[in-house]
Amino acid sequence: VCIAILMDEVVAYDVHLPVLGESYVIKFPYDNPYKSQRSLMTKVIEAILTEQYALLESPTGTGKTLSLLCSALAWQKQQIRQQNRDDEEEAQEKQNRVGQTRMSEFTKNRIELEYEDDELSFSLGSDPLQYEPQSTNQSLANLSLPSNSTTFKDSNNTKKNNQPSKIFFLSRTHDQLGQAVKELKKTVYRPKIAVLASRDHYCIHPEVQSTPSAQKTQKCLQMCDTGACSYYKKKGDLAKNKSWFDFKGENKVLDVEELKILGVEVGACPYYASRSRASSADADLIFAPYNYLLEPETLSNLNINLDNSIIIIDEAHNIETVCRDAASFDTDFDSLQDIIVALAESGERYSDFKTFFEHLYKILRDESKNLYNINATNYNNNNNNNANRNPSYNSKNSFNLRGVDLAGRMREKKIDEKVWENVMSDLKSIQSDYKDLRKRKNSGEKASSNDFTSSEDKEDEGISYPLKGPKLQTLGKVLTRFSYLIENPESFLVQFITETTGLPTKVTIPCLNPAISFKLLASKARTIILSSGTLSPIKSFASELGTPFPHTVTL
Repeated sequence: VCIAILMDEVVAYDVHLPVLGESYVIKFPYDNPYKSQRSLMTKVIEAILTEQYALLESPTGTGKTLSLLCSALAWQKQQIRQQNRDDEEEAQEKQNRVGQTRMSEFTKNRIELEYEDDELSFSLGSDPLQYEPQSTNQSLANLSLPSNSTTFKDSNNTKKNNQPSKIFFLSRTHDQLGQAVKELKKTVYRPKIAVLASRDHYCIHPEVQSTPSAQKTQKCLQMCDTGACSYYKKKGDLAKNKSWFDFKGENKVLDVEELKILGVEVGACPYYASRSRASSADADLIFAPYNYLLEPETLSNLNINLDNSIIIIDEAHNIETVCRDAASFDTDFDSLQDIIVALAESGERYSDFKTFFEHLYKILRDESKNLYNINATNYNNNNNNNANRNPSYNSKNSFNLRGVDLAGRMREKKIDEKVWENVMSDLKSIQSDYKDLRKRKNSGEKASSNDFTSSEDKEDEGISYPLKGPKLQTLGKVLTRFSYLIENPESFLVQFITETTGLPTKVTIPCLNPAISFKLLASKARTIILSSGTLSPIKSFASELGTPFPHTVTL
């Protein structure tokens, strides 16, 4: 049965779908969804209800994106309504319990009546005529609860987090996300949304816009840190602007270009406003390129909580490549040496961390030299008999070492999983120091004597911290990838590369297993739904990602 509902200029029809023995209502913009759309929406609801994963293969032009959005948002809306009812009932129940407890104490302790020789006397003073009873509200406020009672605040601390699930709609490109936002506008669903995009798409500052893409991030951060960007200062004004809502107070669906125009009108940064809204507790639906959630550094910078979330990855046919790239990394020995120098300039605070990083650098440098000498000899002698030995001979300019062998070298130096746990903990402290310093810098606080300084920073208008910017990013990426390698050495390869002649100058750490990144995402989400026009063969696709997908559709 389909019932038409008209909201402004958007028409919606109630589409009833049987799912796991229950009837679910989806508000759909068309009165007669395709059979393929019904199948997709049913599987989405099933996957969410069972907290499992789904692979949905549906050709282009079958209304796939619209089906994914409507079904997930219908379930979320029902969950929010149910959560609100539960919260109201729980609050009322607690209020009744507290009121009964307090009234019982009030009745018991308020006044003691003593009968002496058939005369009534009050125990609250020598002269009963001077007694003035307090108001009931004052009495209740002054009474203390029994020690075993529970206040609202205490209850919230012990209660399991039952916040409604956020929905993340991910796709490969910004254009694809823009199309998904257009599909959302066809529906009656109006969640609070955020559309994440790069500075290239969002930045409205003329000076940053004219900066080459490769340097745009650093230019933006520098201007924000020094207070030179007026748009950044007013980012909060944009997040609260009434243009986010229609005349009825409902959320508007704004795409990247619309938010950018609004940013110009308000004089506030749409890039940081969208990030702020995405990380807020009440954001319902977040659109983003899927590398934003798969790359650990990007996810950490966004400060987004993925717990119990619903993650929909559209156009997911190349998700395996993206997952491998997210766990891979390349750098050069000069950059690693720069990090060691910066750690030295930090003084005694990170001396142990510096010592560890020097050991790691030495292991990489020694292995690159050994491989270079072995392969140079083989190459010069034109001896190909050793070409397939490990360490492997690749070419005169590239030398490969298996992740298993590098992990073995590290363990020989007493660098094992336990050491890496401590290292990653120290890394978080370093990153936290930098973030705290940036916050104080942006708030106008002066640097303290405990802050880090270096000759380079004294000439820079940015933050006074040796590991700022690219150095800190490189440090985080290198250590995170090596922590993956230590845990899963068979899934990695280490390549040492020399561009011309002489010793290798670059280090590349390619990940061979897409499951490394995907499992990190899957460990936090309630459910993950992968959709594309081409996911076949389904079984091998699921096997590559190392995760079971009980719910599948192939159309």
